[in-house]
Amino acid sequence: LNHGVSTGALFLFVGILYERRHSLEIADYGGVATVAPWLSTAFLITTLASIGLPMLNNFVGEFLVLQGTAIANFTWTVWASLGVILSACYMLWMYQRVFYGETGPEVRSHIWDLRPREWAAILPLIVMMVWMGVYSQSFLAPVSKNTARVLEQTNVNVPYRVQLRVSPEIASPIAGNRSLTVAAPMRFPSRDREGAIGTIVAERPLTSMTPATEVARAR
Repeated sequence: LNHGVSTGALFLFVGILYERRHSLEIADYGGVATVAPWLSTAFLITTLASIGLPMLNNFVGEFLVLQGTAIANFTWTVWASLGVILSACYMLWMYQRVFYGETGPEVRSHIWDLRPREWAAILPLIVMMVWMGVYSQSFLAPVSKNTARVLEQTNVNVPYRVQLRVSPEIASPIAGNRSLTVAAPMRFPSRDREGAIGTIVAERPLTSMTPATEVARAR
Protein backbone atom coordinates (compact mmCIF):
# COMPACT_ATOMS: atom_id res chain seq x y z
CA LEU A 1 0.00 0.00 0.00
CA ASN A 2 2.70 2.48 0.98
CA HIS A 3 4.76 1.76 -2.11
CA GLY A 4 1.76 2.20 -4.39
CA VAL A 5 0.84 5.58 -2.91
CA SER A 6 4.27 7.24 -2.64
CA THR A 7 5.83 5.77 -5.78
CA GLY A 8 2.67 6.47 -7.77
CA ALA A 9 2.83 10.10 -6.65
CA LEU A 10 6.49 10.34 -7.68
CA PHE A 11 5.68 9.06 -11.16
CA LEU A 12 2.85 11.58 -11.35
CA PHE A 13 5.23 14.44 -10.52
CA VAL A 14 7.77 13.20 -13.05
CA GLY A 15 5.01 13.25 -15.67
CA ILE A 16 4.05 16.80 -14.72
CA LEU A 17 7.64 18.02 -15.01
CA TYR A 18 8.19 16.19 -18.28
CA GLU A 19 4.99 17.64 -19.74
CA ARG A 20 6.31 21.13 -19.03
CA ARG A 21 10.03 20.81 -19.76
CA HIS A 22 10.05 17.78 -22.09
CA SER A 23 13.21 16.43 -20.51
CA LEU A 24 14.11 13.75 -17.99
CA GLU A 25 17.65 15.02 -17.40
CA ILE A 26 18.30 16.48 -13.95
CA ALA A 27 20.77 18.94 -15.49
CA ASP A 28 17.95 20.51 -17.52
CA TYR A 29 16.20 21.66 -14.37
CA GLY A 30 17.23 23.72 -11.35
CA GLY A 31 15.44 26.48 -9.48
CA VAL A 32 11.98 25.02 -10.10
CA ALA A 33 10.91 26.09 -6.59
CA THR A 34 11.22 29.75 -7.66
CA VAL A 35 8.64 29.51 -10.44
CA ALA A 36 6.49 26.67 -9.00
CA PRO A 37 6.49 26.82 -5.17
CA TRP A 38 3.42 24.63 -4.66
CA LEU A 39 4.77 22.00 -7.03
CA SER A 40 8.05 21.92 -5.12
CA THR A 41 6.21 21.66 -1.78
CA ALA A 42 4.04 18.75 -2.89
CA PHE A 43 7.07 17.03 -4.44
CA LEU A 44 9.01 17.50 -1.16
CA ILE A 45 6.24 15.86 0.88
CA THR A 46 6.21 12.92 -1.51
CA THR A 47 10.01 12.65 -1.41
CA LEU A 48 10.06 12.65 2.40
CA ALA A 49 7.34 10.00 2.44
CA SER A 50 9.31 7.87 0.00
CA ILE A 51 12.49 7.95 2.13
CA GLY A 52 10.58 6.95 5.28
CA LEU A 53 10.16 10.13 7.29
CA PRO A 54 8.21 9.52 10.54
CA MET A 55 4.53 10.56 10.46
CA LEU A 56 4.38 9.64 6.77
CA ASN A 57 3.34 6.35 5.22
CA ASN A 58 6.60 4.63 4.24
CA PHE A 59 8.06 4.92 7.74
CA VAL A 60 5.60 2.37 9.12
CA GLY A 61 6.32 -0.19 6.41
CA GLU A 62 10.09 0.20 6.60
CA PHE A 63 10.07 -0.02 10.40
CA LEU A 64 8.03 -3.25 10.39
CA VAL A 65 10.23 -4.80 7.70
CA LEU A 66 13.45 -3.95 9.58
CA GLN A 67 11.95 -5.18 12.85
CA GLY A 68 11.00 -8.53 11.34
CA THR A 69 14.37 -8.85 9.61
CA ALA A 70 16.21 -8.15 12.88
CA ILE A 71 14.39 -11.05 14.52
CA ALA A 72 15.34 -13.42 11.70
CA ASN A 73 18.83 -12.20 10.81
CA PHE A 74 20.39 -9.09 12.32
CA THR A 75 23.19 -8.96 9.72
CA TRP A 76 20.72 -8.50 6.90
CA THR A 77 19.03 -5.78 8.94
CA VAL A 78 22.28 -3.79 8.92
CA TRP A 79 22.54 -4.06 5.14
CA ALA A 80 18.88 -3.10 4.73
CA SER A 81 19.39 -0.06 6.97
CA LEU A 82 22.29 1.05 4.79
CA GLY A 83 20.00 0.79 1.78
CA VAL A 84 17.46 3.05 3.50
CA ILE A 85 20.17 5.63 4.23
CA LEU A 86 21.54 5.56 0.67
CA SER A 87 18.07 5.90 -0.84
CA ALA A 88 17.44 8.97 1.33
CA CYS A 89 20.74 10.46 0.18
CA TYR A 90 20.07 10.15 -3.54
CA MET A 91 16.43 11.29 -3.24
CA LEU A 92 17.38 14.46 -1.36
CA TRP A 93 20.29 15.05 -3.75
CA MET A 94 17.89 14.78 -6.69
CA TYR A 95 15.41 17.17 -5.07
CA GLN A 96 18.11 19.73 -4.36
CA ARG A 97 19.37 19.76 -7.96
CA VAL A 98 15.92 19.95 -9.51
CA PHE A 99 14.16 22.49 -7.28
CA TYR A 100 16.96 24.64 -5.83
CA GLY A 101 19.79 26.60 -7.38
CA GLU A 102 19.77 29.13 -10.16
CA THR A 103 16.63 29.31 -12.29
CA GLY A 104 17.55 29.13 -15.97
CA PRO A 105 15.62 30.81 -18.79
CA GLU A 106 14.29 27.49 -20.07
CA VAL A 107 12.85 26.67 -16.65
CA ARG A 108 11.26 30.11 -16.32
CA SER A 109 9.59 29.85 -19.70
CA HIS A 110 8.41 26.24 -19.52
CA ILE A 111 7.68 25.49 -15.84
CA TRP A 112 4.54 26.76 -14.12
CA ASP A 113 2.83 25.91 -10.85
CA LEU A 114 0.17 23.28 -10.22
CA ARG A 115 -3.25 23.81 -11.72
CA PRO A 116 -6.63 22.72 -10.26
CA ARG A 117 -6.79 19.60 -12.42
CA GLU A 118 -3.36 18.51 -11.16
CA TRP A 119 -4.25 19.33 -7.55
CA ALA A 120 -7.28 17.04 -7.89
CA ALA A 121 -4.96 14.12 -8.69
CA ILE A 122 -2.18 14.95 -6.19
CA LEU A 123 -4.08 16.03 -3.09
CA PRO A 124 -5.74 12.63 -2.37
CA LEU A 125 -2.32 10.95 -2.53
CA ILE A 126 -0.82 13.43 -0.05
CA VAL A 127 -3.78 12.89 2.29
CA MET A 128 -3.22 9.13 2.08
CA MET A 129 0.48 9.56 2.90
CA VAL A 130 -0.32 11.47 6.08
CA TRP A 131 -3.25 9.24 7.02
CA MET A 132 -1.27 6.00 6.65
CA GLY A 133 1.62 7.49 8.62
CA VAL A 134 -0.38 8.94 11.51
CA TYR A 135 -3.32 6.50 11.77
CA SER A 136 -1.53 3.35 10.62
CA GLN A 137 -3.66 1.13 12.89
CA SER A 138 -6.60 1.60 10.55
CA PHE A 139 -4.60 -0.32 7.92
CA LEU A 140 -2.52 -2.69 10.06
CA ALA A 141 -5.46 -4.64 11.51
CA PRO A 142 -6.77 -6.08 8.21
CA VAL A 143 -3.24 -6.52 6.86
CA SER A 144 -2.16 -8.44 9.98
CA LYS A 145 -5.23 -10.66 9.74
CA ASN A 146 -4.49 -11.64 6.15
CA THR A 147 -0.80 -12.12 6.89
CA ALA A 148 -1.57 -14.42 9.82
CA ARG A 149 -3.79 -16.54 7.55
CA VAL A 150 -1.00 -16.87 4.97
CA LEU A 151 1.55 -17.82 7.64
CA GLU A 152 -0.82 -20.42 9.05
CA GLN A 153 -1.28 -22.00 5.63
CA THR A 154 2.45 -22.07 4.89
CA ASN A 155 3.29 -23.68 8.26
CA VAL A 156 0.86 -26.60 7.87
CA ASN A 157 2.55 -29.99 7.36
CA VAL A 158 6.04 -28.51 7.38
CA PRO A 159 8.57 -31.33 7.91
CA TYR A 160 11.23 -30.84 10.56
CA ARG A 161 14.41 -32.90 10.61
CA VAL A 162 15.98 -33.46 14.00
CA GLN A 163 18.75 -35.67 15.33
CA LEU A 164 17.84 -38.28 17.96
CA ARG A 165 20.91 -39.49 19.82
CA VAL A 166 20.59 -42.78 21.69
CA SER A 167 23.18 -44.12 24.13
CA PRO A 168 24.48 -47.69 23.57
CA GLU A 169 22.77 -48.88 26.76
CA ILE A 170 19.37 -47.91 25.36
CA ALA A 171 20.05 -48.89 21.76
CA SER A 172 20.85 -52.59 22.47
CA PRO A 173 17.45 -53.67 23.89
CA ILE A 174 15.51 -52.04 21.05
CA ALA A 175 17.81 -53.00 18.19
CA GLY A 176 15.10 -54.96 16.36
CA ASN A 177 12.41 -52.30 16.47
CA ARG A 178 11.43 -50.74 13.18
CA SER A 179 10.26 -47.48 14.74
CA LEU A 180 10.39 -45.62 17.98
CA THR A 181 7.97 -42.99 19.20
CA VAL A 182 9.17 -40.62 21.88
CA ALA A 183 7.99 -37.33 23.31
CA ALA A 184 10.61 -34.61 23.15
CA PRO A 185 10.48 -30.84 23.64
CA MET A 186 10.82 -29.00 20.34
CA ARG A 187 10.73 -25.35 19.34
CA PHE A 188 8.77 -24.63 16.19
CA PRO A 189 9.47 -21.42 14.18
CA SER A 190 5.75 -20.82 13.69
CA ARG A 191 2.93 -19.59 15.89
CA ASP A 192 4.05 -21.11 19.22
CA ARG A 193 6.91 -18.99 20.55
CA GLU A 194 7.04 -20.82 23.89
CA GLY A 195 7.84 -24.18 22.38
CA ALA A 196 5.75 -27.34 22.05
CA ILE A 197 5.84 -31.10 22.75
CA GLY A 198 6.32 -33.04 19.54
CA THR A 199 6.12 -36.74 18.64
CA ILE A 200 9.27 -38.02 16.92
CA VAL A 201 9.10 -41.11 14.68
CA ALA A 202 12.36 -42.77 13.65
CA GLU A 203 12.95 -43.74 10.04
CA ARG A 204 15.33 -46.66 10.66
CA PRO A 205 15.73 -49.30 13.37
CA LEU A 206 17.87 -48.29 16.30
CA THR A 207 20.91 -50.48 16.81
CA SER A 208 24.06 -50.25 18.82
CA MET A 209 25.88 -49.47 15.58
CA THR A 210 23.81 -46.33 14.96
CA PRO A 211 24.38 -43.88 17.81
CA ALA A 212 22.21 -41.32 16.07
CA THR A 213 19.00 -41.76 14.11
CA GLU A 214 17.66 -39.29 11.58
CA VAL A 215 14.06 -38.47 12.13
CA ALA A 216 11.91 -37.76 9.15
CA ARG A 217 9.01 -35.91 10.65
CA ALA A 218 8.01 -34.29 13.91
CA ARG A 219 4.41 -33.41 14.47
